Parts: sequence; structure tokens; C-alpha cells
Amino acid sequence: MPHDDKYHYPTARSTGIFAWASRIDQKVFQDKPTVYLSTSPGPGGAASVLASAKGSAQFFGVDLKAAVSVPNFYDVFDAETGRIKEPNALADLIAAAETLALREVA
Repeated sequence: MPHDDKYHYPTARSTGIFAWASRIDQKVFQDKPTVYLSTSPGPGGAASVLASAKGSAQFFGVDLKAAVSVPNFYDVFDAETGRIKEPNALADLIAAAETLALREVA
């Protein structure tokens, strides 16, 4: 969901879309394997928003495989190359992505 710098919560637009979609079927994610990501320009990495999303995941049919918070976005991401330059953040993101790839195929 888009980041709102003023309040550190998802924007009203994305919250509204999610609210309407969940009226049709509350299990919006339909038990799909999911990775939650959050970031911010500061040291918190939008961790409070991520914690809120993780806390409500069970109610919306999220099969949450991993959640990663990346603080200090502008120090971690190189806009010129489009790459993550901080090794620990890159390792966390790769590990999260691998949780989606390592699922059983029925």
C-alpha cells in the first residue's frame, strides 16, 4: 500500500479499495502465499505499519511467508543503478522472496 509520510499509514485511496474488496469476500488474499514489505526514509522502516498489517493478515486470508522492514531507504537503495546496496537488506529481501519460491506444488 502507498506510504503516507504525514501519518505513516496507508493512503485513504488504498485503504478504501481494500475495504470495498473485503466486503465482497473478507479473505481478499484467498490464502495466497504473501510477503509483506515496508520501508521509509527514516530509521523505523515503517515497522509500525508492517506490524499492523501482520496483525490483521489472518483476517484477510493471507498466507504470510515473510515480512521485511527496510529502514533508511535512501541509504539502502541506489536510485542510479536501481539496486539495493546494503548487504543485510538485500539478504533479507532475497530470503523473503525465496519463501515464495520454496512452496510445494500440488
